[in-house]
Amino acid sequence: MFIRNARSHRPVSLIFIPLIAVGLWLPGFLHPAPPAPMIFMPAFGSVASWTSAWPVLNVFLGLAFTLLQAFLLNYIAQQQQLFTRKTWLPALMFVTFASCTPSLLTFNPELVAGLFLLGALYVLLSTYRMDRAHSQVFNAGFLIGLAGIFYLPSLVFFIFAIIAIIVLRPFVWREWAILFAGLLVPWIYSGVYFFWNDRIVSVTMENIYNPVVQRDFFFKLPVEYYALAFMTGMVLLTSAGRFVAGAGTSTMKTKKGVSVMVWFLVFSIIAVIPAQNFAVPVFLFTVYPLSVFTSNYFLNARRQWLADTIYLFFLASIAATYFIKVSGLFGS
Repeated sequence: MFIRNARSHRPVSLIFIPLIAVGLWLPGFLHPAPPAPMIFMPAFGSVASWTSAWPVLNVFLGLAFTLLQAFLLNYIAQQQQLFTRKTWLPALMFVTFASCTPSLLTFNPELVAGLFLLGALYVLLSTYRMDRAHSQVFNAGFLIGLAGIFYLPSLVFFIFAIIAIIVLRPFVWREWAILFAGLLVPWIYSGVYFFWNDRIVSVTMENIYNPVVQRDFFFKLPVEYYALAFMTGMVLLTSAGRFVAGAGTSTMKTKKGVSVMVWFLVFSIIAVIPAQNFAVPVFLFTVYPLSVFTSNYFLNARRQWLADTIYLFFLASIAATYFIKVSGLFGS
């Protein structure tokens, strides 16, 4: 039912996708989970200090940003022809992945940074076959720089932007320099502000250097995530098989766009390395490309009933995760 409506691009999806999001975020409103301990970048820290006093508002902002990015990702997929036909599946899959665990049901810096990264992704994909793209490349660098102001690991996407330009465009060294200039602008203004307030050294040590150096690199998957991890792995493996099978039937623009999304996934994983912890939100950037890849599978699935069944089982695994986490089973 959900997959069938979303894949056909029916207007009713504009109603049921937000309803699914509200349903998935309901545990967050009923049992707001404290965010994982971390030191925020100053741009987000000022906001977090205010929203932390209002847990319901914190959850509401997280839900609003999730829905906004879901439909923005869907718009990018349509405008940049990542699929052969119009569909609401990217929005549906993003809402599902980005709301699949209790620790995601909060307003976090990854959500804010992700909004800027999506903007950079759209701008970069738009440069395909442009004769002159200096302003677009500058804007992409500027957006990545802004993302880093809110969430430091976002800066690894500067290398992603260089690779995207290589994939999409002929070599023009000026564009690389312009991209770097755009990246520096937010940091130059921020640096000047903290310099005039005699805080640049303390902010650098407390918010940038120490959180990364002193992080815990040990990762352990809690018991309540076993079912969800299994279903997520099954969906991704199935989607990967479908992606490989249909790779040769796409247009050149679609192939290049998908290649860019593959690189986005690579750097989403790399961005976990400089993160302060292994909490689930640090993997949020992987949701953007994974939503696109899984949407491709559901869009081209020959057995509609099987696609609906897989999605329902995925929702069931999310519900099980919520239940185990909230009920405190297995010592959680």
